[in-house]
Amino acid sequence: MSIRKKIINAYTKALFTYVKQFEIPGKVYVAAYMCLDEDSPNFKPNTYMTGEELLLLRCLFTSSETLRTYFNDPTHSETDKYEVIKTIFPGLSRLTKHFLEMLVARHHLKLLPYISSEFTKLMLEAKKSTNIKIIFGSAAREQDAVLVLETLKKFTRSKALILSAAFREQLLGGVLLEYKSVSVNGSLSNEMEQLLNEI
Repeated sequence: MSIRKKIINAYTKALFTYVKQFEIPGKVYVAAYMCLDEDSPNFKPNTYMTGEELLLLRCLFTSSETLRTYFNDPTHSETDKYEVIKTIFPGLSRLTKHFLEMLVARHHLKLLPYISSEFTKLMLEAKKSTNIKIIFGSAAREQDAVLVLETLKKFTRSKALILSAAFREQLLGGVLLEYKSVSVNGSLSNEMEQLLNEI
């Protein structure tokens, strides 16, 4: 394991462990910003909220070539980069702001996208959640969607599923699933292609 990977893992595990200590076992947490008053004495950070903020920050680093170049450019100061982040995301939690300030002080701000990815992995493992990508080839009826979700929960042995759902009309119908490194193609277009190959 490279030194860079060790540094990323150390940051990720430290942040995750710190946030996890505030969570009450058995309590269900939602990833939402509604009604969160950070100044309230009852406010406690949770892994979902921190994970969401890290994902937003990761998108900032990865979604735009201009921003990616800016954040990886060593000629710009870490403080200036942090000011850009605060301008784009003025409502970040105190915990995330303090974490970013620590990365800035150590000149490790460019590691943030990798820390975000590792944090998401830790969160999914801790919550016994599974990430699944599902692409529908036609509009799914509610009872079909419920059946697919229940089947996937049993198949993956997960308490919760985090679905990335999409619609792709080129599939002509059916569904395409991607889970870890496995892809299951139950689309009508795939069935027709296999039938044509047999003829």
